Amino acid sequence: MRQTSEEEVAQTISRGFPEAVLRVVEADKKKSYQIVLGSEILVEIDDEKVKMNFPTMGSGTMHWRGILEGTPETVGEMILRNLANAGFKVFSRRGIPIKKAPVRITTSTICPSCKERGTIKEILYGLPDEQYDREKYVIGGCCLDPEGNDPEIQCTSCEWQGDFEEVRFSRKGRE
Repeated sequence: MRQTSEEEVAQTISRGFPEAVLRVVEADKKKSYQIVLGSEILVEIDDEKVKMNFPTMGSGTMHWRGILEGTPETVGEMILRNLANAGFKVFSRRGIPIKKAPVRITTSTICPSCKERGTIKEILYGLPDEQYDREKYVIGGCCLDPEGNDPEIQCTSCEWQGDFEEVRFSRKGRE
């Protein structure tokens, strides 16, 4: 019997996420698949959609009808990248650890404190020349913490300071 696309996606994720368990659930003559870590269901796959129950850049749900191109393996690899970005230890099909993508500050980035959009800027330490990009940076001074605990970003609206990782999933109205 030929594998369904849902099963191929689930198996791709399972191969790349050895700490998790692939659980097959049968109900009403339909199969669905769950990627489970401990007691937490991280990914649910059925014949209509994939639901990701962990922080993602998007809504956390992908409907099959919205996927215009790509193989089930490609979809599985995309979900593995989302898992990596959320901090899970996952691997490519070649067994290479998938690293988190760098966090990019954009006009859609939302401050975790005041919830303003587009007010987060990277902190520039030291003595910059007069022509630094004021749209991208704020000045952080020249005295650095010897233990390296200096904030990386700052909100120009409320003065909140933090690290790139704190705004990874704060885009497009997500808080």
